Amino acid sequence: MLKQLQAIVGADHVSDEPGACDLATSDIFEWPGRKPALMVASPRTTDETSAVLRVLRDNGIPVVARGAGLSYTGAFAMKQASVVVDTSRMNDINVNAEDRYATVGAGASWASVAHALKPFGMKSVQASPISGTYSTVGGLAAQGMPAGLDGILGLTVVLSDGAVVRTGAPTRFHRYAGPDLTGLFLGDCGAFGIKTEIVIRIAPEQPTAFASFGFDSADDLLQGLIACLSEGIVTRAFAMDRVKSRDATKVELGEVLRTSAAMIQRSGSLVQSAKDAAKLLRLAVAPTNDKPWSLHLTVESPTQFGADAQLQRAREICGSNGIEGDDVFPRAFKAKPYSIRGFVGPSGERWAPVHGIFSLSNSRHAMAHLQNSVATQSPQMAELDVTASWLLSSSGPYVTIEPMLYWRDRLEPIHMRYLSPRNRERFGAFAANPAARQFVRTMRERLRDIMDAHGAVHSQLGRFYRTSNSSLDSPDALLMRLKAALDPDHRFNPGVLGIPAQLK
Repeated sequence: MLKQLQAIVGADHVSDEPGACDLATSDIFEWPGRKPALMVASPRTTDETSAVLRVLRDNGIPVVARGAGLSYTGAFAMKQASVVVDTSRMNDINVNAEDRYATVGAGASWASVAHALKPFGMKSVQASPISGTYSTVGGLAAQGMPAGLDGILGLTVVLSDGAVVRTGAPTRFHRYAGPDLTGLFLGDCGAFGIKTEIVIRIAPEQPTAFASFGFDSADDLLQGLIACLSEGIVTRAFAMDRVKSRDATKVELGEVLRTSAAMIQRSGSLVQSAKDAAKLLRLAVAPTNDKPWSLHLTVESPTQFGADAQLQRAREICGSNGIEGDDVFPRAFKAKPYSIRGFVGPSGERWAPVHGIFSLSNSRHAMAHLQNSVATQSPQMAELDVTASWLLSSSGPYVTIEPMLYWRDRLEPIHMRYLSPRNRERFGAFAANPAARQFVRTMRERLRDIMDAHGAVHSQLGRFYRTSNSSLDSPDALLMRLKAALDPDHRFNPGVLGIPAQLK
């Protein structure tokens, strides 16, 4: 089989080297029973992907597609011997600025998409993750995003028998032309097919305004955030507790300077860019945390007058319970939206988040319950040196709540791949800490269950989260029918979405 795959994609693009095979099914978190891949194949085109899948079908081999692999939900943690299809070589980007769409290879990073759109003065309408320096467009299409996937117009997908299908309107500029077959393959964690091309909606960059506020409690913050979201006056919001805010400033000087340079480039005013850079450098050297919770708002509008007017309304709302401060965080995030540094702690600690996406009406009660759960476990956390911080975010009528857990432990192959050489040297020799790791595993499950009790939904379901209307022990009947139709032998990423890994 190795020679068959080499004949399709080239000898340099198939590997059965043990290290590469172990990395191919690894995850930011640890999943007992995970097996390394049999081999990793990296096709360049849709046709090559189709030919690879026909070989794997003939040999009865399970298969999983992988982009950057930055999963914390066991998205690739196969318990069966499998072949991993690495999509990283499928990275072409073709921009149609006039018709407002771009056709992107599944392996293209979000940072490369932003770079390709910049000369046109355009941006992706589809929201992308902070890890977009490496995270791929195909990975997001498969794993999902709290902000939703409405910015995706169409897909090219290879099915389990090697057949190639294309979804969306035939002319690519519109998603809907009959049944929404594009939606069928979005957020499927690779259970229904391998995406090789994604068509995304693009739009012109717009004038922007920023503001940041400090609050005494998470509930005060949420009241202000929910009011802003209810009125639809905020384009993007993110909030942090004091721990996360402090960690966010613990960046290396080089990262600060790079962000400062990006802020200067994006600013339309030399005076404003100088102020922004000075604020960021001051914050990195001597951060101020007057309030335990901070909210950072970005407002976009077709005119600067409109953006400023919407922001003024946000100030009126948030000023009732909060205090306005420097707006350096949202400005810096706009200038440099992608970073991989946060997937370990500031001193190299392991990081494992758990998130829930809540309706506006449920988010305050959910947050209170989650905070109480973390507080009740504080003695064990202190004993095992596990710490928690909080990140909240939104770009629509919902609130994503994401408690994040940190602890000192041996790093996994996926960490070592993406850390800088300096940080690999600093953090690469940590000893294993199975007691803390097991505690974090149990704590994450408890937090997930609390979220679900408050009506949460999730993206990046993998092997950790439940689908919105079923349990892992009782898979959704419609999902099962779709799986049977599209992948009757259960060879595509068996075990994700709560679908049994083996046919009964």
